[in-house]
Amino acid sequence: MRPYRTGCRMFRAISRVVRRPSPSALVPRDPTFICIGSQKAGTATMYDMLEGHRETWMPPIKELHFLTGPLRPSRFKSVIRKRDALESRDKKGRLRDRRDLEFIHRYLEAMDAGDLSIECYRSLFAFAETDVTGDITPAYATIEEDRVRSLAERLPTTKILYTLRDPISRVWSHARMRQQRRPRQAATILFDPAVFQAFLNEDNVLVRSLQSHIVERWRAVFGDRFKVMFFDDLAKTPDRFFADLCQFIGVDPDPAATSFEMGGNRKAGASQPMPDDLRAMTFDRLSGEYDRLAELVGGHAIEWRDKVRSAP
Repeated sequence: MRPYRTGCRMFRAISRVVRRPSPSALVPRDPTFICIGSQKAGTATMYDMLEGHRETWMPPIKELHFLTGPLRPSRFKSVIRKRDALESRDKKGRLRDRRDLEFIHRYLEAMDAGDLSIECYRSLFAFAETDVTGDITPAYATIEEDRVRSLAERLPTTKILYTLRDPISRVWSHARMRQQRRPRQAATILFDPAVFQAFLNEDNVLVRSLQSHIVERWRAVFGDRFKVMFFDDLAKTPDRFFADLCQFIGVDPDPAATSFEMGGNRKAGASQPMPDDLRAMTFDRLSGEYDRLAELVGGHAIEWRDKVRSAP
């Protein structure tokens, strides 16, 4: 199956792939870690922290989506743009790390051929050589149990990271992202109860919102290789969050080890209060999450539960 060629001239035009050494020339390896989200829980900042770390090599694409099937057209085109930018830097002698460009070429070869095998996935991380490396793709949180078990068996050294966020705050941030990305279709999502309710009812939104189910599914399989972190810590004490993250994946936890400026957030912007009616609607849908998360992971989840219980 060649998902980007069949019946689609656009992909034939944009999927120009420079042939690289054959996969057999690479030495496949497990990624050190995979971060499965949560979506809207600081994964972009986590990527920036690690991309700038002197003991890591991160793929030049933050979200690989390799384990969840073929890329959407819009995401595939963004990878093409990234490749073109890297090639332009290479021609000007400004490419920081040639592994980035080699990775993009190999990644596009795999997508062009429809090769989404674990063997191919492992071959991508050969470019990291001996550096710590990983994949940060929040969509992986939606992977079902059978597939999670398969990944645990096929990637026996890989650790799993999952960052939690207060359920209502996460949904509101998700809704704001939807409005920004689809300004025409979602123009009223932030104030129209009917439109917001339809958003809440979407399978893609609901499955990402049930964070307790995701914790249970992945932790049951990966055990000690699974770690929960909190968006609250990233927002309030990024140095401590960074140290905890680095200790788990096995790199220097000193903030001086990364070029990332602690407290920075490339997606930071003016916050927009959540209307009371939409907050109540979300709580009605996710109220059970607060109790389940408090019991499963403790920590800030207990604070979230107590806060919603005391709210008028």
